Amino acid sequence: MALGLAACQRGASIAPMAHASAPLSPAARSSPDVTPLPVVPLDPLPAPDQTFPTDPHGLADQLAATGDDLDAAIDRWVGQGDPAQGEPPQDVVLLALYQQRMYRYLARHSTLADRTIARLPASRAKGARDIVAAGHELFSLVRAVPSATTFKVQSPEPAGVLLG
Repeated sequence: MALGLAACQRGASIAPMAHASAPLSPAARSSPDVTPLPVVPLDPLPAPDQTFPTDPHGLADQLAATGDDLDAAIDRWVGQGDPAQGEPPQDVVLLALYQQRMYRYLARHSTLADRTIARLPASRAKGARDIVAAGHELFSLVRAVPSATTFKVQSPEPAGVLLG
């Protein structure tokens, strides 16, 4: 699940997610009176309700890019943090939710899923096919519940604890 496609390859409804800092001029690098420019996100993380492309080409590009970004975010979290303590960082949560929404959409639209997966890089296609198939199977078991149904929920254990 990683990001690596250039922003120019994405459609207008795609939320790019790469970040970079603005370069400093030679004078700024050598002057003690100049404050370095802050890191400016070129592309924000996806909002919880961020739209995504629904055409096979755009959706394949976005799935691959989001997967790359999510892999990188998880690597940073595991490398710099402690998954056994607390909750995952915001970038991991937002990227995972965005990716999940795309896969859920594909699980409900099999023709689009087939056409989208065919456009994914080979390194992503098998996993995507498995996720979509599993989602499709799960959705076939689900029936709507009455609105008066109450569910008890609680916070999960930290990821590091669950993973052992």
